[in-house]
Amino acid sequence: MEVSLNGPRPNELLSALGELAEQPLSPEARITLFGLMSDHLSKRQLGFRTVTQLLAQMSIEGALPSELAAEAYRLDDSLCLAEDGIFDLAEVEQEILTFLEQYAG
Repeated sequence: MEVSLNGPRPNELLSALGELAEQPLSPEARITLFGLMSDHLSKRQLGFRTVTQLLAQMSIEGALPSELAAEAYRLDDSLCLAEDGIFDLAEVEQEILTFLEQYAG
């Protein structure tokens, strides 16, 4: 998974996830994935837009349980509104990091 996060196309991660399971990710896999996303965001190796799009796509694919999927959609919407100047961008970015860290263990 880490290789996909560092790769030129973030959608490679989704492809890898699809190969791993056709049902929701196990808690262990989710913890690992969210931890990697959080780490890459903190190091500025991955953009917030990329992460929210990955989370939304994972939700569509059924890789996240419904309660996490709802939060992933909300964060994606909030980031769009922040990019349009409606919400505070730094605050939304912190919410995304907090979400990932909370579910990464």
